Amino acid sequence: MGTLDLKIVAAAETPRNQPARSSSWQEGMPLSVVVLSDVRVFREALAVALGRSELVSSVRHGPTSAAGKLGPLDVAIVDLSSPEGLAAARRAAQTTRVVSVAMDETDAQVIAAAEAGVIAFVPRDGTLDDVMSGLVAAMRGEPFCSPKIAAALLRRVNNLAEPTARPRVEGRLTAREREILELIDDGCSNKEIAARLSIELPTVKNHVHNILEKLQVSRRSEAAARVRRQRTRV
Repeated sequence: MGTLDLKIVAAAETPRNQPARSSSWQEGMPLSVVVLSDVRVFREALAVALGRSELVSSVRHGPTSAAGKLGPLDVAIVDLSSPEGLAAARRAAQTTRVVSVAMDETDAQVIAAAEAGVIAFVPRDGTLDDVMSGLVAAMRGEPFCSPKIAAALLRRVNNLAEPTARPRVEGRLTAREREILELIDDGCSNKEIAARLSIELPTVKNHVHNILEKLQVSRRSEAAARVRRQRTRV
């Protein structure tokens, strides 16, 4: 069998319910693996390739619909390009470690995979060796991902941390500045703000300058986005 163009990606975050098997796993212990993909030729080829490794004691394959019928095993490799791939990863993560493959490396897809419980990301242009490294990392409970995916996860962490940091920043605004910030978010121009608040236009411009400086942003739109995030934060 020639070199396989696996085109895989694997994923992110430790699932909430982790299998007891992994806690006692030691380096070099053989793994039981299942490959879930709706593309039969892909899952069969990957299963054959994995079966040749000394690290894998047994390997099965099936469609993503089989994710809820896995039984005891160590790692599930899930093809996230399949229509039900994300749902399959979520179901598999309830009982085992999950490595995802064939995922679009957009922020939305990365975060969705991480939240589904995927723990190892193999890059789309990764090799079979990368898959094996992803399996080992998953068993160790360690993330395995490309720099691009790591950056997406860090952005997510920063966004989640932002609500707790934001009140300290916006707390520096005066009552008038907060009022003007709300009007900026409503789409008001400086002239309209001046008319609504019955203040001079230069005064509004001065307040806007102070708001941007205190929020550490360079544009009115960024300040308005800060208000919207404040309103919708959990």
